[in-house]
Amino acid sequence: MKLILINGPAGVGKTTLSYKLNEVMPMSYVLDLDKQRQFIGQYEKYSEESRWLSFDIALAIAEVCLRNKRDFIFGKCIFQVNKKDYSDKIIDKFVKMGKKHHAEIYELFLMAEKKTTLKRIKQRGYAQKVKNTKEKISEHYSLAEKTLLNRPKAIMINTDHLSQNETFKKVCEIIKI
Repeated sequence: MKLILINGPAGVGKTTLSYKLNEVMPMSYVLDLDKQRQFIGQYEKYSEESRWLSFDIALAIAEVCLRNKRDFIFGKCIFQVNKKDYSDKIIDKFVKMGKKHHAEIYELFLMAEKKTTLKRIKQRGYAQKVKNTKEKISEHYSLAEKTLLNRPKAIMINTDHLSQNETFKKVCEIIKI
């Protein structure tokens, strides 16, 4: 059983990779935090509270999956949780849970050049939805770099010159599927 945590800034391929892994890992559970968060009433109005509630729900779902010997895939910008206290506490909760259930734990960190992610974000239509996209990306990168420094066991994968399929194949080799 595997616990796969995929981190990195917007536009590096976390969601795509998560779903591709889910397709080839029978009975695995992929959690899309953005979609799940939409089930919380007025989540946008209560941004900070709904963010923390979403992570608690994600931990609960991960617990159930691992207890039932099922793979759990979580692809999200975990470092965005709190600007003052990066992601270590959240990631560590997942890692601790994985160890408790004797899961193989893979902490993957996807990165790409800012210009690459901006291009990808524009192609997806995300840039029209978010004001100050360039500033947001710069903020993501600053937080990502700080988080990566604090996660020495994370495996960093540069997706800048990799296709979605190449990234997927590389990760499949790493996690041995």
